[in-house]
Amino acid sequence: MAKYSQEFKHKVVQAYLSGIGGYITVSQHFSVRHSLVEKWVEKYQKHGLDGLAVQSSKTAFSIEFKINAVQMILEGMSFQEARRQLNLSDPSLLSRWFQQYQEHGIDGLKPKLKGRPKYMLNPSKENQDKTPNELLEELEYLRAENAYLKKLRALSDPRQKSGQRFPLKLT
Repeated sequence: MAKYSQEFKHKVVQAYLSGIGGYITVSQHFSVRHSLVEKWVEKYQKHGLDGLAVQSSKTAFSIEFKINAVQMILEGMSFQEARRQLNLSDPSLLSRWFQQYQEHGIDGLKPKLKGRPKYMLNPSKENQDKTPNELLEELEYLRAENAYLKKLRALSDPRQKSGQRFPLKLT
């Protein structure tokens, strides 16, 4: 849930535009940061009431949009000005895209795969042909093999025989 509703933002913007005072005076009156008041006024002046709308979900940006944004920065536009022109709410978004572009090129701007890798979701090919009974037999065999190796390791470790952490040294 958003911290500030669209109605509240609109009320703050209207107070500023009515000439009560500057950003700091309005921000103190409504108990918000003056940078928020400034941002809301800019969005309202540029996009109207829609600029103050509360975003309900994370926006997924296309690779073309990201490339265009990085190109604006490369051509000398400041991050702040590019963010305003592109109507991006997250101030660090452009710098992350720019850093990804510098490190990995255009591939760094491509969307990342999310979730589990597919190989974890699909059983291996060799097990697909086995019946449930064959799989249970194999599981039983592997458990017995594991137990045998643990016992062998315990018997061959001299620390296990004496019950001490380190073997005694005879001098």
